[in-house]
Parts: sequence; structure tokens; C-alpha cells
Amino acid sequence: MNNTVTALVHIMRTVAGPDLPGPIDPTGNDSIRRLGLTSVRLLEFMVAVEDTLGVLWGEDTEPAVLESFQAMADHLTPRLPASSRRAAATAPLAGEPA
Repeated sequence: MNNTVTALVHIMRTVAGPDLPGPIDPTGNDSIRRLGLTSVRLLEFMVAVEDTLGVLWGEDTEPAVLESFQAMADHLTPRLPASSRRAAATAPLAGEPA
């Protein structure tokens, strides 16, 4: 799992922790969709990603980007400022407490 995926899982756990059905499995092409988030919770997650990683979602962001942690990481990584890349590199590993 790459650093951006790890950071995204950490953000998700922070935002939606009480609403999650169990541990987050960041694998698979539907890893975010499988969580069954409400649209409000997904929006809160997206805002937290912007705030934490210093990126802005574009109006042209494909819906498939929001289906999995890997797709989101692939989309975001080239857009991350250097400081966010360092933050992602030090994020707690998936499954570890924050």
C-alpha cells in the first residue's frame, strides 16, 4: 500500500470512524464504495482530504476516482504539494491507531 493510500485511509477513519461497519480494507477497485457512506459523509471525507493534503477537487474529477482508495491516490499523488507528500509518507499505517 502506498503512502497516499495510507493517508487517505487515516483521513477516512478520522472522518467516518463511528459510521464504518468495521476495519477499512483499502484493497480492490471499490474499496471506498464498499464502505456504504452517505453522500454527506463522502463529501466530508473529500473536504478533509482537501484540508489535510492541500489539494482541491476539480470539477472534472471522474466519479471512478471516488470508488477506491487506490484510484483516489493515483488521481491525487501527482497533484500533491511537496509538504503533503511528506505528510502522507508519515501517516499511520492502515489498521494502526492515529
